[in-house]
Amino acid sequence: MCSLQQVTDDKLFCTRDYPGSNFHGTHADLVYNRADVHDVCVGDIATCTAFDESKGTPFLIAAIEAGGGWHAGYEPNSFGGVKLGLSGVAMDLQYDRLDGHSGFSVEGSGVVPVFRVPRFRPKNDRLLFRLYAEPGLGYRAGDGPFGQYASAKALVLFGDKWINDRSSPYIEFQHRFPFDSLLSGDNRIAFGLLWGVCAHCGLD
Repeated sequence: MCSLQQVTDDKLFCTRDYPGSNFHGTHADLVYNRADVHDVCVGDIATCTAFDESKGTPFLIAAIEAGGGWHAGYEPNSFGGVKLGLSGVAMDLQYDRLDGHSGFSVEGSGVVPVFRVPRFRPKNDRLLFRLYAEPGLGYRAGDGPFGQYASAKALVLFGDKWINDRSSPYIEFQHRFPFDSLLSGDNRIAFGLLWGVCAHCGLD
């Protein structure tokens, strides 16, 4: 959001330092290449579909999570950790207890948006459900089973349409497939809080 100052053949100039603005940072003056400008919305942000932050994958994410599940032998397990993501790729760092053994896992996965309901309405701040698929690869170190594994996850993110500058709760369902025994994996359910920055919002 900014106040338009000037438009030339190849540049657009605007500023976030104008009467009524809530901006208090530095570098208030912005310059954009006109070729990079896909859409311009003039007026109330609540009526602008160009500011649909619920669409696609957040540009930057950070999350904390914890949960539990069961192993192939129906032994219960528990875990906790963090999730960090950038441009549709996420990394999970977790400590767990599997079959009574402690371990640490590192996992990389894609974050692919599948669908969201209900559809985006600029003036309506209803609860939104977003589903993301997360295929990935990981490694579990420590006592007990696993080692290298493949992972299939589905993340359901709850919240309103505005992702930026607020936390959203989520539930994540996961099945891990150990490379040395694909049928002896485990199932896990995680509950967490995710902070996200949408692609066009910036980091201010």
